[in-house]
Amino acid sequence: MFGNSVRSLPNYREGSVHLGELKLFYRRFGQPYGSAPTVLLLHGGWATGTLNWSHCYGHLANQFHVVSPDHRGHGKSNSPLGKLSSYTLLAWDIIGLCQELGIDQVITIGHSSGALISLHISTIEPELIKRQMLIGVHPEIGRSPKHREGMMKFFHTSSYDVPPSRWRYLLNHPLRAIALWWIHTDPGWYELLTQAWPLWVKPLQLEESDYAKIVAPTTILMGTDDEFGTVEEAAKFKQLISHLQFQEVEQADHMFVIDRPELFRPYLDAFLASSKH
Repeated sequence: MFGNSVRSLPNYREGSVHLGELKLFYRRFGQPYGSAPTVLLLHGGWATGTLNWSHCYGHLANQFHVVSPDHRGHGKSNSPLGKLSSYTLLAWDIIGLCQELGIDQVITIGHSSGALISLHISTIEPELIKRQMLIGVHPEIGRSPKHREGMMKFFHTSSYDVPPSRWRYLLNHPLRAIALWWIHTDPGWYELLTQAWPLWVKPLQLEESDYAKIVAPTTILMGTDDEFGTVEEAAKFKQLISHLQFQEVEQADHMFVIDRPELFRPYLDAFLASSKH
């Protein structure tokens, strides 16, 4: 669902909120605010709201009020600092978006970096999140060999600490690079990669005392074939987060949410059904 088909969603509108020099773009659609719970969709790194979640836009619009932003530096949102310094910064962006839109509580569904943004929001403003689904993440990011190996293989770089060169990535993924060039404009696709890379590879800066602040019931989804972490690593969230439901998705890689929506849908529906109680 792209372009005009997205704009045909019930009550569809789009806009940007200005938080200082940051222009944060969002899509908003579905049921009128206040008549149904708000679902906040948080996309992964190097994606956009539409790229990550458009396959479930129509499904969600029938039951929920939906907000789908582009994170700082992604899609139609700018990157005024020239870097993505921390997940705390990105979390405050989304908190600011909710405040500007007058939304006081959300159900979050986050994939990859978007899941980590939701996780940080739930430690900063615990009452904002009613329930959260975190997909494809684990507390050992930046530390585990699987994460290091996955990043280097996926991005074709010989060093975990340094992103691939522009031409190396173009050589290995020409069609993907063209798609990224099309959707990321400020900064461009490669500039976004260099800005985000230090954030993607460093360990999470959360302590046990931070996890103790989380009050939202949390669902973790982890694919058994995820390139960036293991089910066992993701299961370590059980010792850190109260009210946690952990689910492993058989034969699912990191991108199954995008590439295999039919596999994701039953987990999404079960999560949303529990969110109505």
